[in-house]
Amino acid sequence: MDKEKKMEQNEDEISLVDLLVVLLKHWKMIVVVPVVVLAALIGYTFVKPVQKAEEKSETYISLMVNPLIKQFSSFNNLEDFISNIYLKDLDILYASIQEAGITKIGSYELPLKKEEGMYLVKSFFIDGKNLKNQTIQEVDKPFLIENKNGVITITVRFNDKEQSSKFLELITLSVKTKLNELILPIAKKEVGDYERIILEDNKNASTQNLLQIRYSAYSSALQLVKGEQEIIIISNPISVEPPAPSNNSKTILFVAFFAALFFAIFLAFVLEAIENIRKDPEAMAKIRSALKKDSQ
Repeated sequence: MDKEKKMEQNEDEISLVDLLVVLLKHWKMIVVVPVVVLAALIGYTFVKPVQKAEEKSETYISLMVNPLIKQFSSFNNLEDFISNIYLKDLDILYASIQEAGITKIGSYELPLKKEEGMYLVKSFFIDGKNLKNQTIQEVDKPFLIENKNGVITITVRFNDKEQSSKFLELITLSVKTKLNELILPIAKKEVGDYERIILEDNKNASTQNLLQIRYSAYSSALQLVKGEQEIIIISNPISVEPPAPSNNSKTILFVAFFAALFFAIFLAFVLEAIENIRKDPEAMAKIRSALKKDSQ
C-alpha cells in the first residue's frame, strides 16, 4: 500500500513538474500575448473618438391652485382647465419661447418667420409630433404637462438650463395673468354681493344664515381682491442633470488582460500536445491512417 501511495505521489509530482515545464517552455508567448492585447486596448481607448450624445437637462416647475379660491369659484376642475387650455395656448408658448431666447427645439432651429415658428411650436409642444408627423417618444418630448393629485408639473428639455428656467417662469406668469383675468371678476362679484346683503336693513333668520354660510367664500374672495392671496402657488424651477456616462474602461482592460493570459496558457498546452504527438510515431501513424480514410 505504501509503495502504491508513493507511486501516485510521484505521478502527481511528475505531472505538476510537466505542467511547470510547459509553462516555462512557452513563457514568452504567455507574457507577450496579454501584454500585446493590453497595449492594443489602451491605444484604442486613447485613439478612438469620444462620442458624446447630446444630453438635455430637464427643468421642471410645479403649480397648484390655491384651495381658498375654490370656495367662491365656480370652476371645479381648474387644474384641468389650466393644463388643457392655458398651458397649450400657442400664443403663450411662442411668446415665452421668444422672450426666453430659445432658438432650437429638438434638432430643429426655430424659424425666423412667426408663422413657421408657431407651426414648429405647435407640432412639438401641443401635438407631440416632429415635422415628419412622427409621434415623439415621452423621453424625447421638449415639453411635458402632468396633472396629478391637484399638482401640475411642467417639464421642459432644452440645452440651456437658464433658458429653460426663464421659459417656465414666463409661461407660469402668463397663466397667472390669465387666471387673474378669469377669477378676479368672480371674486369682486362675491365680495359685492355679500357686502350688499350686509347693508340691507331688514335681515331675517334666513338672511343671517346665508351670511354665515357664505362668509368663508366672502373672506377668501376679499383677500384675493386686496392682493393678499394668490390664485396659484408656484414653485421655483428645478433642473435635473442627465446621469453621467459610466466609465468602465478599467474593467474592460482588466477582463481583457486576464482573458488573454488564460488563452495564452491554454495555447501553450495545445502547442505542447501537438509537439508530443509529432514525436510519437504511433500517434502520427494513426493520424495519417485517419486522413487517408477521409480522403478515400
